[in-house]
Amino acid sequence: MSMLEGFNFVAAPRAASHLSAEEMRRSKLVKQLQEQRAIALAEAAGNTHVVKRYRWLTNEAGERVRVAMEKRLKPWWAVQADGQLLLTVRWGPGAIAWEPGKAAIAISDAGRLIRVLDQLIAATQAGELDLHIAAANRARSMPKRRAA
Repeated sequence: MSMLEGFNFVAAPRAASHLSAEEMRRSKLVKQLQEQRAIALAEAAGNTHVVKRYRWLTNEAGERVRVAMEKRLKPWWAVQADGQLLLTVRWGPGAIAWEPGKAAIAISDAGRLIRVLDQLIAATQAGELDLHIAAANRARSMPKRRAA
């Protein structure tokens, strides 16, 4: 008698995510906006915001070791010559276009940057940016297939 004969085998259903595709995109954008908020807070305090990530590398002895590395973080805003900030919300390789040809939010001074980021986080969580995220997804170019 085989040891497996007493088992009752059934098909295992695939674990479905409890989040819809829109909710997953929202949470991804909220996480990125919170990271930008942390960069802005650190910059306002005169510090730099550092996020560690871990990678497995091979050292000189040929052993695989886990090494902590700094994640490269870029702020989504740029300071203009007149002191005004232009904030672009990044999605994929490009920026979200709020209106046709307008992808930046003008902020009068650096003190308002954190409040604007907080408002963007709240708007994203409320679902107000879903249409903009969907448009940014459609705008991403997909590689064309070659005809055989």
